[in-house]
Amino acid sequence: KKSRYLFAVSNFVKTELKRIYGLSDDKVVVLDNGYDHHTYFSKKIDVEAVLQKLQIPYEKGAIFVSFAGKISKTKGIDTLVQAIHLLNNPKVHFIFMGAGDVEGFLEEHKLSLSKQMHFVGHLDKKLVADVHNLSHFSVLPSRQEGFGIACLEAMACGIPILGTSVGGLKDLLVGKLVPPEDPNALAKAMEEFFSMKKEEYEQLSQEAREKAQKYSWKSVTKKRLEYYEKVLEGAKNSI
Repeated sequence: KKSRYLFAVSNFVKTELKRIYGLSDDKVVVLDNGYDHHTYFSKKIDVEAVLQKLQIPYEKGAIFVSFAGKISKTKGIDTLVQAIHLLNNPKVHFIFMGAGDVEGFLEEHKLSLSKQMHFVGHLDKKLVADVHNLSHFSVLPSRQEGFGIACLEAMACGIPILGTSVGGLKDLLVGKLVPPEDPNALAKAMEEFFSMKKEEYEQLSQEAREKAQKYSWKSVTKKRLEYYEKVLEGAKNSI
């Protein structure tokens, strides 16, 4: 409360800060996160080589969907697994990237694996970017999400997002939004992605790429420095 400003990564976080601490509107400043644009960008991928690194069998005509995040209930893994079981498309494969106790999580929530689900654990960020680049879209079925930097990284690789209408995702996402904890809505939205016309999909991918490019660390740093300079100027004037 004694600080000059508080930075929030999204309007959702700003609202929560104001509510929890009773802060005035002008004290909380929304400054977005940025992403590593040297790593996450659209590029051609040797699909077989990447799959080999991940120990995923190559299947001609396969369609891939990426997920990047912790294996947790907060990230909506249980909802996604349930939605996958509702799909009737054996050509679609889901690559789950992120740390966590997969077996324990599935057992706790009474969920079962299928051949279409590939849990590959925590990956080097360059390999994460490769997975996004070979994917048709990325899915983020979170129950809560302050900002959603995983969304930004996937979009920078030129793929749209299927996410939930929570937190920062509502302002950031280019793609489709569904309610959280709704496997039926999630499965239906995935089918819509798969049946999307080529021109519509390419336009959506381009929009995702262009929006992500606005969140470079350079632009974020420039905005933050303006506020640091205001604080420094205020300190000088008080001496």
